[in-house]
Amino acid sequence: MKPVAAGNLLSLLLAETPPRLVKKLESQPQLAEEWRWENQEQQWLVTTSQGEKVRLELRQGVLQSLEDLSCSCLLAPRCLHRLAVLSLLPVGVESSSEPEGSTPGPAFGLSLSQEQRKAAEDLFAAGSRVLQVGAEGCGLVEQGEIQRVAFQCRQHGLHRGAAAAARLLSSLRWLRDGKSEFSQAELAGQLRELLEVGLRLQQQPLSLQWLGQARRTYQPAGALKLWGLFSEAVVTASGYAGCVTYLCDRHGKVFNVSDVAPGSWERAQQAYRAGTTLPGLSIGHQQLSRRVLLIQSATVSPDGRLGSGQAVSAAITGASLWSEPELQALWLRPWERQLAEQDLLFLEASVLGVEREALILEKDSLPLRLVVSGLPEGLPARDNLALLGRAPAAPLRWIARLHPSLERTLVGLAVAGPFPQDWEGRANLGLDRLMGAYFPNLQVRPRELASQPALLPWSGLERLLWRLAQAGRSCAHPDEPACRVWLEHRLEGAVRLWRALVAQAQSGSRDLRGHWLADSGPGLALHWLAAMLYLEKGRQTWLRECWSQFSEGPAEPD
Repeated sequence: MKPVAAGNLLSLLLAETPPRLVKKLESQPQLAEEWRWENQEQQWLVTTSQGEKVRLELRQGVLQSLEDLSCSCLLAPRCLHRLAVLSLLPVGVESSSEPEGSTPGPAFGLSLSQEQRKAAEDLFAAGSRVLQVGAEGCGLVEQGEIQRVAFQCRQHGLHRGAAAAARLLSSLRWLRDGKSEFSQAELAGQLRELLEVGLRLQQQPLSLQWLGQARRTYQPAGALKLWGLFSEAVVTASGYAGCVTYLCDRHGKVFNVSDVAPGSWERAQQAYRAGTTLPGLSIGHQQLSRRVLLIQSATVSPDGRLGSGQAVSAAITGASLWSEPELQALWLRPWERQLAEQDLLFLEASVLGVEREALILEKDSLPLRLVVSGLPEGLPARDNLALLGRAPAAPLRWIARLHPSLERTLVGLAVAGPFPQDWEGRANLGLDRLMGAYFPNLQVRPRELASQPALLPWSGLERLLWRLAQAGRSCAHPDEPACRVWLEHRLEGAVRLWRALVAQAQSGSRDLRGHWLADSGPGLALHWLAAMLYLEKGRQTWLRECWSQFSEGPAEPD
């Protein structure tokens, strides 16, 4: 794990580095990855292939100034080596900040300071620039500007904008480095979030939700008795990883304990086995998710996060079993009510087989798909689903969430089964690795099914918008066959939005090499954002209709 750097350093160093060296590094972005990196407590030493030494002096674990970054070569400080090293460092964040920039409830009538308005304008402009050249065309200059904007937003209290910029920067680097973590869909979603936040911050009336907040607020909750439910792996595009354990009280209200911090996906497994932040406990999340907990002087945030203040004390009183009456009631709630009111879903379903990387479940004689979403291959989630596809087709209890974009698809979190005794009869799908020996009569091969999720009627528009985010305005061309398909489904709005977007992207003139002589201003970003918001609203409406049909149950035979 490399040291982190303050968010404005890359843009500052780019301003003083000769352009020819910037271009040279852009042609070899992983140059410093081949050098030898040595951690020497509060400093790092990087030795190049030619023997030059780049020294990083850390303060509070962070490279905070360019004066703390030195090189032994004759061209220093305006040398390639300093820039190559700094370009690989993750962006530093405040230790108290949350990975996703938690948002409080709406509040209107706010006004921004002049500095905040400037930060919001720069945020939107940075996203607009990414859309002009595409993620594939974003070099060090564009990445340095996004880092600077993230730092500027955080400095002036625009925490949601800072989080959006940090996530987008991670995706740009994953694309640059050819990492498997890169996702075109996630890139488009992150760019949409950045542009929308930057735009909403400039509009009146302003809602507090667009500002975000760096710290959660906690309120006293007295004494609590909680039953562990499961633990979930967390790996975010903004460079955070860890796990969250969910618990509930006797009334079914859900609470959580989190250990999420900057790090790669390996940190999720480390946090799962490490001690929790609750005072008085010496167990990790792996055990906490399977224990009954008593907390005195508890504090709770609006989203159910348990605090760990000095007055809080916690103790374990026994094992938490899904078969206990307090937990069993969760699976007895009507399915329609769960779909309408809850984030976490509790269901009993049998495994019918597998379809690619999805399990096909049967609930109340109707098929469902269950997948794992957003977790890297190093975690056991995908292997666990493949193994469950070979297990006997018996009813199992599951905890899951609705998939945000696929019809009748759930994101699996935990499952009951014949697991080791200390697992208390269930497995956390993203963190516990299942073994074939746990299942009697395991089939040699999974039962493969041909089920496919239905595609959105405007999925063609979605793919075009994703491609535009990755490749830039040069790939925006009229697609009349797609427009005819949308018109057949009465999606006149999709046709209007795409044609307007293409017209905006193709406005202006090019040089003899085909390069645009000037960008299209904010118009391209505004049209692209409008199309993305149209898709999001349409998808939510469509998914609600799909799940409402499912909750009605199978049709009665004639």
